[in-house]
Amino acid sequence: MKAACSALLAVILLAVAGAQAIAAEADVSPLALSKGAQALQFQVGYNFNLSAFEGGTLSYERFLRDRFSLRLGIGANTDYENGHRTIQVEGDRQGRLGVDMDNWHNQYSLSCQLISYRKGTVALYYGAGPRITYTNDQWQDGSIFVRNDGAIEAFYSTSWFRSFGVGMGATLGVQWLVSERFRFHAEYGTAVMYASTEDKRMNGRTGYENFLETVIEKADRFQIQPGGAKLGLSVTF
Repeated sequence: MKAACSALLAVILLAVAGAQAIAAEADVSPLALSKGAQALQFQVGYNFNLSAFEGGTLSYERFLRDRFSLRLGIGANTDYENGHRTIQVEGDRQGRLGVDMDNWHNQYSLSCQLISYRKGTVALYYGAGPRITYTNDQWQDGSIFVRNDGAIEAFYSTSWFRSFGVGMGATLGVQWLVSERFRFHAEYGTAVMYASTEDKRMNGRTGYENFLETVIEKADRFQIQPGGAKLGLSVTF
């Protein structure tokens, strides 16, 4: 499905780009593309579901001058899970095991692009700008095993993952100015990113036998991240 959508959008980009030469003859600066105009941008997905066009949470555009805008994309994703389960153990080491679980997931991103629009009701646009990403995940599992003879064993496991990335993104697209309030987009984007990551894991046990294991992994990555083709809607206010 994604491959079909990308192919369709590529055809749209090529077809509209051909028509752009004719549309560009209209030397009009519509209010939606004029200095001071502002817009919220949405991605049009499957079944016409709307989501943020850039950043995942909020996509905002403001025109600094006619046909030249600043696009901001903000992403924020936070998730917390807490749970407990009890397990009855049978066999040579009969007893009851209680397990507690705490998981956190935090992911944030900020992107900024300067976008230049060509003239015309249907027109090409392009832009580029920096982006920053940050991820902080933590998983904790703790369990206490109470044997039928009264002996107690404790197990625990903790993992952290942190990632910080900086880079540059670029965009090429086609815009259809439907009215002074609504604009449709078809665009393709990509980014070049550098990321520094740290992964730390601790496993321990007390009671029957004692041990503590700590593993720390650090890495630096250089990535080219194709963003793929997407459809969008801008609403001017």
